[in-house]
Amino acid sequence: MTQPVERNAAATPPDPDEGGDPACWANRVCPECGRLNDAERPVVCENCGARFE
Repeated sequence: MTQPVERNAAATPPDPDEGGDPACWANRVCPECGRLNDAERPVVCENCGARFE
């Protein structure tokens, strides 16, 4: 008896509407205190007030 062939789910491309986290959040990390800020492009740190350059 022949077994059915299973398709590899990883081989199918992801749905373009599928969300997720950005690949890099380095632009959100405060250079002074190291906090990850909520703003996408922070000007000042939400924790310590240090300016982002």
